[in-house]
Amino acid sequence: MNELKDIASEVWASMANTYLEPAGVIAGPESSTGSVTSSVRVEGAWEGAVRLDMNMDMARTTTARLLGAEEADISPEDIQDAVGELANMLGGGVKELMPQPCKLSPPSVSLGDERKCAILSGRITSECSFTADSGLLRVSVVERDS
Repeated sequence: MNELKDIASEVWASMANTYLEPAGVIAGPESSTGSVTSSVRVEGAWEGAVRLDMNMDMARTTTARLLGAEEADISPEDIQDAVGELANMLGGGVKELMPQPCKLSPPSVSLGDERKCAILSGRITSECSFTADSGLLRVSVVERDS
């Protein structure tokens, strides 16, 4: 799904005023500062999920830009809300490319090592990584196992 890079770049540019540079290799975020995982499920004629993984620095910077706030003023709850909304926006873009009808689940977000994020098991059909001024982002589309 070549459109995945375009969708992610557009969402980050329009919502968080951040330019994403496609990374040369698929990589997960370096997590010495902590990590954030978010996903939304797509249910209907196509079953799967869209998943975001980023380091905490990128999550904090992106949240601050999205909210128009200072990074020092960003709470963990702000990060959860913002990253969930980003996953929702990406999921909506991916959903539109899939057979219809489909609907999105509410986003699931996990900060750090807490694994509350509902990750769908299945096969990764598309994946890309990006770098930005504040870190690394990986976006994955997972198709549910039949």
